[in-house]
Amino acid sequence: MKYNMKYTGELPQSQQDIIVESLRVYKEFIETLPSKDTKQDLLHLNFDITTLIAIFKDMKVEIDYKLDKKVFDSFVFRNGIDFPIYE
Repeated sequence: MKYNMKYTGELPQSQQDIIVESLRVYKEFIETLPSKDTKQDLLHLNFDITTLIAIFKDMKVEIDYKLDKKVFDSFVFRNGIDFPIYE
């Protein structure tokens, strides 16, 4: 049996706040798009973004991450940046 080590942690609120602000900017952009053929798609996307903003800004919601050792070890090569260490 091969043991598959996992790296787990909780995304700090300061990082979640960055995601919230990014989602807000994206939401504002989406709302400026012309709404001819894709109005229904944009409404669904807007709803999903609003939901994600609520999840990430709610300090009572814990956002956890989990990745395999293989993914952790190759993260820098695949993304050009080290995986952050949250303490």
